[in-house]
Amino acid sequence: MKGAKDIPFAAFIPFIAMPATFVPLMINLGLINKEIKERNL
Repeated sequence: MKGAKDIPFAAFIPFIAMPATFVPLMINLGLINKEIKERNL
């Protein structure tokens, strides 16, 4: 793990931020999708 120190922390920010924004988006889409299906029935 010696080479990890050469990688700037900023390089990891997108990998941390992507799931943080993607997960709520997927949850919202799931809830919206469920509501649409319930209203159509």
